[in-house]
Amino acid sequence: MFETANVTAIHFESAHRGFREMESYRGFPRNKVLGLGFIDVKEPNVEKPEEVAKRIRRVLDTGIVSPERLLVMPDCGLGYMSRTVAAARLSAMGAGAKMVREGL
Repeated sequence: MFETANVTAIHFESAHRGFREMESYRGFPRNKVLGLGFIDVKEPNVEKPEEVAKRIRRVLDTGIVSPERLLVMPDCGLGYMSRTVAAARLSAMGAGAKMVREGL
């Protein structure tokens, strides 16, 4: 299914679902980028960067996709939260990604 999609990247909501579907992505095409949500927008609390980094490492540890082919994203839009909360969540996501990148 993923192989024949005429797209460069495929994005899935993952944080809210606890990354339950990771095994479904085994064999993900090497010519595509996998975008996963690392910010659970249905959860009202702002994640800490360490929590986001832990989620990213968990996905990378599966070996399903290399760091270069992983897009770190929120599960979906942030439009239903205040700008302050959205900015804090994006900041945590960026800081968590940076923590992981520095450890590679």
